[in-house]
Amino acid sequence: MDGYTDIAIGAPYEDEDVGAVYIYNGYTGGLWSKFTQRISGKSVQSGLKGFGISFSRAIDINGDQVNGMF
Repeated sequence: MDGYTDIAIGAPYEDEDVGAVYIYNGYTGGLWSKFTQRISGKSVQSGLKGFGISFSRAIDINGDQVNGMF
């Protein structure tokens, strides 16, 4: 963990409604303007629709002092 805020943006209708999530990493100047990771719903589960439609910030579930994301 680098201590910078990262952002996840869902695109649930991308790829014929399968969906995708884009990760933008933070740095000292803010956020990078280009995504650093793209996660396709196709890579998560076959037949999935609407991947990335909802996110929720979670609590620190493993004691590493970092809040997770659901």
